[in-house]
Amino acid sequence: MIVSHKHKFIFLKTHKTGGTSLQIALSAQCGVDDIISRLHPDDTNDLIRANGKGEQNTIVPFKYYNKRDWFQFILRGRRQHYSEHIDVNYLKRWIERDVWDTYYKFCFERNPFEKVLSYYYWRARGSKISLEEFMEENLSQLSDMEIYTNKGTVIVDDIFQYENIDYAINHLENKFGFSIPIKGIKAKTGYRKDRKPYNEVFTHYQLTQIAAAFKHEINNLYPELIKYL
Repeated sequence: MIVSHKHKFIFLKTHKTGGTSLQIALSAQCGVDDIISRLHPDDTNDLIRANGKGEQNTIVPFKYYNKRDWFQFILRGRRQHYSEHIDVNYLKRWIERDVWDTYYKFCFERNPFEKVLSYYYWRARGSKISLEEFMEENLSQLSDMEIYTNKGTVIVDDIFQYENIDYAINHLENKFGFSIPIKGIKAKTGYRKDRKPYNEVFTHYQLTQIAAAFKHEINNLYPELIKYL
């Protein structure tokens, strides 16, 4: 997640959409006052190779705290942070109103079936969890709607599709006026060895389960998948 005061944009980082690679590429253009969320330690080498910037300015200033934030601070002694996959409603409250209103806000989404598979292979690394077990334990929590919606209403300027990332990067490069060399960054990749189409991996029942969990995304971004609802 990045809030760039230098370039006046907010990048909201969803899961399994190439967000880590994009954050690394964008961070190289960020200024010292920009907010850049923490990444996983495994991403350090990619960050160094891309001349990117790591975590900075992630502690939420006290001036943005509400009663709940103060209660948590007093009870646990921990500060609030701008996190990697922050709920957009927290972020909106923890930055200036004019920043939220005037900065360009964007994120990415992905075909829900491919997203669930990517989640599964990431989660299954080093473990023996089955796809069925993974879905039973996690499916209800995999939607990223809280990252870019408020009560189901989209509150960002653009949601790009991961499947059309080349178009999205070209659009962002033209908008920001700088290069975003994401193709050379392969953060969190290589875990999925089986490249079968999702409709050969999931049963029909599993497809309908996933579609139900991602109903909003399908209706608004992937209408060709409505047949599974």
